[in-house]
Amino acid sequence: MIVSNSTSNWANSLVVNGTPGGPNSVSPKENDLAVTSIQSIPSAPILNDTVAVKAMIKNLGLNLAQNFAVNFSYDLDGDSIPELNLPSVNITSLNSKDSILVDAPQKINKIANRVVVFCTVDFSADEDLANNTLAATVEPGISPLSILISEFMFDPLTGQPEWVELFNNTSSTINLKNWKISDVLATPTSVTITTSDLNLLPNSYLVLTTDTNAIKNFYDNIPSRLVRASIPALNNDKDGVVIYDNRGAVIDSVFYLSSWGVKGNSLERISFSESSIAQSNWAASFSDNGGTPGSNNSVQNAKSYDRNTFIVNEIMCDQLTGLSEYIELLNNSPDTVNIAGWKFIEYGGSTITLSSKIMKIPPTGFVVLSADSSNLNHFNYLTESSNDFKVIIANRTDLSLSNTEDLVKIVDLFGNTIDSVFYNNKWHNSEIEDTKGRSLERISPSINSNEPRNWSTSVNKLGGTPGKLNSIFTTYLPSESNLEISPNPFSPDNDGYEDFTIFSYKLSQQTAQIRIRIYDSQGRLVRTLADNEPGGPTGSIIFNGLDDRKQPLRIGIYIALLEAVNQNNGVVDKIKKAFVIARKLK
Repeated sequence: MIVSNSTSNWANSLVVNGTPGGPNSVSPKENDLAVTSIQSIPSAPILNDTVAVKAMIKNLGLNLAQNFAVNFSYDLDGDSIPELNLPSVNITSLNSKDSILVDAPQKINKIANRVVVFCTVDFSADEDLANNTLAATVEPGISPLSILISEFMFDPLTGQPEWVELFNNTSSTINLKNWKISDVLATPTSVTITTSDLNLLPNSYLVLTTDTNAIKNFYDNIPSRLVRASIPALNNDKDGVVIYDNRGAVIDSVFYLSSWGVKGNSLERISFSESSIAQSNWAASFSDNGGTPGSNNSVQNAKSYDRNTFIVNEIMCDQLTGLSEYIELLNNSPDTVNIAGWKFIEYGGSTITLSSKIMKIPPTGFVVLSADSSNLNHFNYLTESSNDFKVIIANRTDLSLSNTEDLVKIVDLFGNTIDSVFYNNKWHNSEIEDTKGRSLERISPSINSNEPRNWSTSVNKLGGTPGKLNSIFTTYLPSESNLEISPNPFSPDNDGYEDFTIFSYKLSQQTAQIRIRIYDSQGRLVRTLADNEPGGPTGSIIFNGLDDRKQPLRIGIYIALLEAVNQNNGVVDKIKKAFVIARKLK
């Protein structure tokens, strides 16, 4: 027995003024069936959809309900009088407190207008007929994603209103009358955009904002219609935006995190054909104004780039006192590349956005990321404007680069790794005793980024060449014969000119172990350059002119012997090639 002061044993009367002297209206009946809901599938149909109808019947009574009927009828012309009465659905039994979902025996075929569905449960023993009938409206509307959330400002500057940009993604005009917009966290607040006709033309934009005057102070031109709407306040850390049509059906939605954007910059949609909920389809605006309300998004159709489009070309990790660390990148592709939204990432967790605005780098162009501006005085040519390089000042004490070894990588707007290097201070030229204040320079852009032989110490008198051709740059010539050595002769005297040579080979097999040995003119082995290194049908290896004791080889003629060994340890390619080591006359 439930005690009288238990809150679970009391409820508001279902009858005005109560039921004095009679049975309580909230007391369960012996026999009581109710239609509790009507559902349509799909729940938000579009024009000419075929719609299935279901009704939920619940036994609210204390007794088993036996032998009852469920009747459906459709009002097809909106006059509240059913034109179509469907055959009864007979139910044998339903236990107390149980529910059953009953299918209407006929679907609504090719729905074209608003249809009112009536459902009635016919149970002769029923003691409460007030809950035996229910009506629901099924109305065709537009398809999801017909209207898209294209851009929104969630973390504005002081005095700047929040705003949301919508885009009509169809070839038809859409009326936004009685549509709603909502946030997501912590408690969703849904507000009506307008109760008047608001027609949005095909492939056009509409900007909703709380203040149509204040928004104009932040953008030079807003070419599309501005509509004042009490859009819900969006959280700066994380929240969402949801658009509903006049039926309450979700047309588009996005959930965002603060890490997606930048304060004072809108979040712009990249592609109208990609998912609204994917982080990869959103980016902070590249526009100089921090947003593009009412016009094409600055990030629209941003490209995803392949690995080695850009390469890490120079690393200054052990700088002189008073100077800062820097990384140099090189556009290694034949195309101009926009690096807006790209990031530099260091293994310890340091992440720096290279540019929050559009920054286009031409082929063979450089990007210099410097921790602070001190390098501009040391490399004074960096202060001059140039199409060949862009300088990015991070305004930090350092780039968190280790002097001994570290991993650095570059990722594009979508998080794709464009290049990564795990460098080591052992990559420095052993002939240069003091490498402090000297960068590690890449020898060839065409050879693997993590090949130790492809890196050495800058020999430029300033200690590096940020924004310029590397001091130890060596041209890679694709092999047209079995073994090509270029340059030949070369002069490994650390003067920045032809200090390295590249052995480029072509083999008769797809895979092999590569051996390269170098002999002097007397036939003596002076250097084992490669010893059973895995290789493909073509490849290249850099030679620095040192012997196995890391001592400079003398001027003279040398013989390179390349052997390719197959998986059965059989030599299948054996190639000899002469080359010359030369030095300047003093």
